[in-house]
Amino acid sequence: MLLGVYWPGSQALSAAFSDELLALLELQSVYSCPVVVCGDFNIHVDQPDVTHAIHLADLLSSFGCTQHVNEPTHTAGHILDLVISTMTTRIKDVRIGDTLSDHALVCFTLQLNKPAPATEYVTCRAWRRLSHDAFASDLAALKLCCDLDGCENMSVDDLVQLYNHVLTELLSLCDSASEE
Repeated sequence: MLLGVYWPGSQALSAAFSDELLALLELQSVYSCPVVVCGDFNIHVDQPDVTHAIHLADLLSSFGCTQHVNEPTHTAGHILDLVISTMTTRIKDVRIGDTLSDHALVCFTLQLNKPAPATEYVTCRAWRRLSHDAFASDLAALKLCCDLDGCENMSVDDLVQLYNHVLTELLSLCDSASEE
């Protein structure tokens, strides 16, 4: 999951930004997929004594997140553009590119392991070869259909078990007959 964040530098950081970032980090902690949060935070993380930088560092630490950008991304020499991930998400080759405006392009490589496809084995019946008339005739001859008085005192569980057993057996016989 890749999430983009932008906080305009023309606006002072607010409690709402912190609350929304907290909600975002709480949400990402639920997912079991790699999560990367990147963008223009407009927080001077290169000045660790600044209140907002301290708060961001504490917040990231509490969610086991790492901020990967270590070089200035702004023409004024500050790190404002961030790449954040959980400790288990592998980010490498973070590099600062050309300045596009007053901010530089931040590039990185996200290493992902593609999970092996799950192997699924399916067994199916050859329904096209099933003789509907023979099946109906065989079904009508079974206890389930012809001896309703014998089924009268059976519990619901026993009836379901009988139904499953009878139909499985009958379909297996039909499969055998259609293979011949």
